[in-house]
Amino acid sequence: MRVGGDRATSSVRLHFGVDDLARTRIVATLGPLAETMLALGALRSPVRRALFDPWRRHSRRRLAPCGAEISRVLAPPGRLPLDVFSLLGRTGSIEEGLEGLVAAPHRLLRAELEPFAAEHPRAWPLRDLSRDDRRSRRSLRHALAACHDATVRPYWPSIRAWVEAEAHALARSYADGGLEGLLGGRGPGLTWRSPVLEVSNRLCPHDADVHLDGRGLAIVPAFFATEPFCAAATDGSAVYLLVPAPPTMAAAPALWSPPARRPRPGGLGALLGATRAAVLEAAAAGRTTGEIARHLGISPAGASQHAAVLREAGLLVSRRERNTVVHTLTPSGRALLNRA
Repeated sequence: MRVGGDRATSSVRLHFGVDDLARTRIVATLGPLAETMLALGALRSPVRRALFDPWRRHSRRRLAPCGAEISRVLAPPGRLPLDVFSLLGRTGSIEEGLEGLVAAPHRLLRAELEPFAAEHPRAWPLRDLSRDDRRSRRSLRHALAACHDATVRPYWPSIRAWVEAEAHALARSYADGGLEGLLGGRGPGLTWRSPVLEVSNRLCPHDADVHLDGRGLAIVPAFFATEPFCAAATDGSAVYLLVPAPPTMAAAPALWSPPARRPRPGGLGALLGATRAAVLEAAAAGRTTGEIARHLGISPAGASQHAAVLREAGLLVSRRERNTVVHTLTPSGRALLNRA
């Protein structure tokens, strides 16, 4: 179930033990269904207009009527959307996420849907889900698939590349400075006072204390999240902290553009040039400009120039982390490298 809830302002305090600090980890994404639910909230919210308004215009034009209706019910402005985060945890594809949702135990799915159904008792298909109606589950799956097709699917490779780059940056910060270093500069709502992490946002109805009890914490950069929030897996296996990972103003236009055409396979050196191919290979592990330069024995300026060309070609994504820039591969870049 979600930790916190849907209204007002308050805080969730996460209590760490020694084992929890050792088991805290970075998870790049909970998958496309999780981002779809967050996207539905962003679609109906006026926040970050300069970043997301082009995406909002395109998504609204594509959204089927069934998707528009279900998004109005399950992702109302100012509230957390349907909690697929706790129900499903991490899923690899939209198909896996939707199948997991419709196959969820009735009592768990009903518990998550009841608050929405209480406010919209006649809303389709929620009105029949309380009876565990299979047809309504299929209708819910169809509507959420339509939401995904309109809001996330056209951009998923770019979104995934962005949050993977963000995960690399978070991992570096954690390695360098622990939780305090990782959370520093992540914006409001996160306060680390060892051994307690306080997560504050406008979506929690009351204060809550959560003892991790050896589970550790999975920290997840979430592209469409507007505030940090926590979710606890319904089976008790994990606690997730989702932190906003929106694009920068410089990166947003490319994210909303059609994906770059993938270069034809072939020898990377012949295709890109020897140095540029080496930069692409070096970025596979997630490296800063300086690290690429040292790894290849070239100047930082040269590494930056080659990375810029690869980024323009849709093969790299670059993410600023304090005074450094971390470069990682896009799906196209990784596919090219794997096929070379």
